[in-house]
Amino acid sequence: MVGIASVNSSVSGEPQRVRVVHLVRSLGFYLALGCEVHRSGVGWVRLRNAGVVFVLEHGGTGSRPEIIVPELSTGDLLRLCCRLWSAGIDTSPISYPDGVPGGRITTRDPDLYPVAISQTDSCERAEVLAVR
Repeated sequence: MVGIASVNSSVSGEPQRVRVVHLVRSLGFYLALGCEVHRSGVGWVRLRNAGVVFVLEHGGTGSRPEIIVPELSTGDLLRLCCRLWSAGIDTSPISYPDGVPGGRITTRDPDLYPVAISQTDSCERAEVLAVR
């Protein structure tokens, strides 16, 4: 199991930077996790996932244990797991740690950085579905 430290990078603050070896491959991975491109430039892409913003920057040297990707979220964790497994992306089983009633999975990105994805609160999810 991958150890995850929760790191929140709010939209208003300076986004965390994650240096990657292959920007296009890493971008594809994070898009599969439900992130959206917020901005981009030569050698970097700013991604958004719910209230979290972070930057992928080309120029990493591979797995560095001090890199912690901000915790991501999804409205339907089981559906995301099925999509990831279909794409050949390994994840941990869904766990239910304290403070994460909707469950959490962990995986590793193409640079082997640990990534955690939690299901958003069911109340929040119900509100989002009601708006649609």
